[in-house]
Amino acid sequence: TAMKMNGQQTNNDKEVAIKVSWKRSRDSVENECSILQNLQKNRVPHVEQCLGRPNNPYPYEDGRVMIALTPVISSSSSSSSNNGIISTTTSDLTNVKSGQPQSNAVKSVVETMVGMLKVGIYTVDVQPLINTETGDTLFIDFTEAKRFSTPPSAEEESGLVGFCSEMFVLIPDSLKDEAGEYLRAELEKLSNGEEGPMSEKILDILESIWVD
Repeated sequence: TAMKMNGQQTNNDKEVAIKVSWKRSRDSVENECSILQNLQKNRVPHVEQCLGRPNNPYPYEDGRVMIALTPVISSSSSSSSNNGIISTTTSDLTNVKSGQPQSNAVKSVVETMVGMLKVGIYTVDVQPLINTETGDTLFIDFTEAKRFSTPPSAEEESGLVGFCSEMFVLIPDSLKDEAGEYLRAELEKLSNGEEGPMSEKILDILESIWVD
């Protein structure tokens, strides 16, 4: 739906990726930036950030817009060296180093899912970038992200089931019990917070997918 150019620099030397819409995808790219800024405002963790305006005009062709995304993380085909350790990114949690790194990734998946549901946002075709050595996780590409109402409509409920299912599938079978513990902890934290618990409909969806 858009072109992405990595390696651009902002005025404060922060490296960003510039995403340029096509004319037909202008609305979805603007929506992506708006969604990401909403997630950032609500401190939803492990998602990329959109800097500045969501509708910066593309200077070389009318009707197109560009947005700036950060951080810039290499795709799974490349690697980087940190203190002599070669780390790569992957979307497959089974490729992550076992032990604490996998636990970090599992926790990140749960935290991001709960955080998004809490602020009324879901997406399709989830795309995590997971560091194979540390388990550090970043979710990217929110072009298809949508807001849902309370209670959700039938169409939104279908989308929510798909979103929660996609997040669940990211977790290997051997780590699903651990993921369930993290989920219970996140929901309990939410219930004890100022905003109160999730709606019954969302809890029903989570229970049907994430709980045996």
